[in-house]
Amino acid sequence: GIDLIITDHHTPSEIIPAAVAVINPRLKHCLYPFKDLAGVGVAYKLAAALLEDAAHELLDLVAVGTVADLVPLKGENRLYVKQGLLELGTPRVGLGALMQVAGIDPECVTAGNIGYAIAPRLNAAGRLQDASLPIELLQTSSYDRANEIAGKLDALNRERQQIESSITEEAMGMVEPSARALILYAHHWSHGVVGIVASRLVERFYRPTILLCRDEDGKLRGSGRSVSGFDLVGALRRCEAHLERCGGHAMAAGLSLQEEALPAFIAAFAEVAAEIDDELLVPKLRIDAEVTLADITESMLTDLELLAPFGMGNPQPNFAAKSIKLVEKRLVGKQSEHLRLGLVGEGGQVASAIMFNQANRFTDVDLGEKLNIAFRPTLDEYRGRRSISLRLQDFVQVKELWLVTNPCVSDRVFSPLPQEAKNYFFAPAHNFTPFFIRAGDKVCMNLTEQESGSSLILLTTALSQEESRLQASFNYSVDTVLVYNGKGQKSLLAPDRGALAAYYRYFISKEAINLAQFAKDFSLYFSVAYSVAASSAHIFKELGLVEFRYDAGVLTIKPLPPAQKQELSRSQNYMALQTWNKEDVS
Repeated sequence: GIDLIITDHHTPSEIIPAAVAVINPRLKHCLYPFKDLAGVGVAYKLAAALLEDAAHELLDLVAVGTVADLVPLKGENRLYVKQGLLELGTPRVGLGALMQVAGIDPECVTAGNIGYAIAPRLNAAGRLQDASLPIELLQTSSYDRANEIAGKLDALNRERQQIESSITEEAMGMVEPSARALILYAHHWSHGVVGIVASRLVERFYRPTILLCRDEDGKLRGSGRSVSGFDLVGALRRCEAHLERCGGHAMAAGLSLQEEALPAFIAAFAEVAAEIDDELLVPKLRIDAEVTLADITESMLTDLELLAPFGMGNPQPNFAAKSIKLVEKRLVGKQSEHLRLGLVGEGGQVASAIMFNQANRFTDVDLGEKLNIAFRPTLDEYRGRRSISLRLQDFVQVKELWLVTNPCVSDRVFSPLPQEAKNYFFAPAHNFTPFFIRAGDKVCMNLTEQESGSSLILLTTALSQEESRLQASFNYSVDTVLVYNGKGQKSLLAPDRGALAAYYRYFISKEAINLAQFAKDFSLYFSVAYSVAASSAHIFKELGLVEFRYDAGVLTIKPLPPAQKQELSRSQNYMALQTWNKEDVS
């Protein structure tokens, strides 16, 4: 008998609840022009209609809720956050106490402060207990009570971080990297944290990800996160026959189901995920401008702040800088998961940088190496002193071109990938089959097809001036450049039985071989190209004479004792190479 008004911003289902009013800009027949309002934004529209000018006092809460809801910061959302940030300059008692424990200066609070410090603490209670504490915090006028609650929320947030770290580590070990979508389940996981962990896995594997746990009533509940271009809630609704309920939007969704329905749901979702375009599963980092470290000044960062607030739909600009020397690296964070870096630009400019949650990527990067980096600059202030820091988004090592003695080839440092990795070959303006393309390898005729993390090999009859520039521009991703001069040179690249016997004796003289160094030693010893070492290794592997192993960032080849006499004709690589060697060159 109670009149009910429902406000929502999620994609609605076909059945709309009975109520006096259902307010949702995403309803099928709703004519409201801005569809991306956060849940708090829809509630604010109702409050503004009822309270009129008095609703302005709620804008600080609207800003916090809008940023926390991860909606695009454009249109009305951008306006509400910008105005709300001004209100947070003189915060209500509860938010002031929370900012104090988070170390945030109210006079210069940003959308980033909300997303990374304020919102996680407000959400921690609901994730681990219930939401009554943050509600009381936002309503109280008592400074003592506000400080007490803020301290409890801060402690709960630290507990949440520990649980999140534990679940993330466990979930990482359950991932099948080749899957097009991830559905992971453990009965003991915390429902309040699985959504955050799903986000971490999307960052790591760039696959739509759903994590499930068992609720008190025995049902499975979960949260999912998606990649740009894949409508997660739409995909779940195609599997509704196996679910009790689901809801959300394109990038994030929740669901529940009976445990016995899990296998059927996994199979149904896998069918939907099989339709995902390969291009959607390749993470992309947009670079807004290429700069030098000398370009990053306080004045520039002050100008960039005019584009704020930054967030979903209005990201902070990403910059790229090339040939930056690494002069310092130091692990930081409670679990040494972050890395503090010292960098020097080509003009001698020194910069401090930090890379979050990816310290393991620098294991094989030595001091003195040059990197091409993508970053976001920030202006930090500590005890009245301002300094510029770079937040690294990504990096690639700059490899140097190493010329071998063979006059017909020039190779980069040979760096084979694990067997399951994809290799890409690029043959500009030529139509011949490279001998080392194996079954399942992909061949691309333009550079836009290269996937992140794949090997790119260029083949060309000569390095023209244009191709040299192309080679230089891709010096961070090209593994091998093979210059092929025409007929009569193929035999140098296609070892016969006698040559392979000599190569094998060289292989078995090594107990364990670091491939990067071995390829160089092999090339110099036999006066052949790196690619000959590569093709020989693949032939021996096919015949069961060697095995590849990958451990602690080092890929090695280990010779194996032959079980029986091996026929070279059993090797597809060898046969393809010999066929290629016999072909005429046009």
